[in-house]
Amino acid sequence: GTGVLIEHVRGKKGSNTVYNDLDPDQINGLSEKQIHRNVDLFIINATQSNPLLKSVIVFPSIVYGMGTGLFKRQTIVFEKLVEIGLQQGKIGLIGPGEATWNNIHIDDLVDAYIILLNELLATSEPDAKPNPYLTTGCEGYYFVENGRNTWREIFEKVSKILHKKGYIQSSEVR
Repeated sequence: GTGVLIEHVRGKKGSNTVYNDLDPDQINGLSEKQIHRNVDLFIINATQSNPLLKSVIVFPSIVYGMGTGLFKRQTIVFEKLVEIGLQQGKIGLIGPGEATWNNIHIDDLVDAYIILLNELLATSEPDAKPNPYLTTGCEGYYFVENGRNTWREIFEKVSKILHKKGYIQSSEVR
């Protein structure tokens, strides 16, 4: 996921670096120590050692919306935020909460996976023409998002919902 791009800014604004999946060199330059990067590199190395493998790496941002699968139906970001808010009786934020993160609805994320899978399958057909828009391997990065929020905005929204439902006494984010 886009956790690979995390900057430890302690709630402040951050570097304003905009990552672009059309610039694979920018992504390939990320430190091996970034979260999830070891998995990305494992996939890339596997495709480089076997030319028959085609891979894409999808970077979903914060996923929202209720999943319809059998197991994990909610993103860990909201689960943990609600869990901590209920334990403490309030929503607290470190720093001003100016850092931003993109988001995507689960249904849009599923559509992106289906589109990419269909494109990958189409290129494996015997007489398939290569799709110039489908990049794979160490160039096959895809950011998926459909919105952007500051962490303060996210915390405030969750706080208002928990307060409205009577789970916490105040909707104020502290």
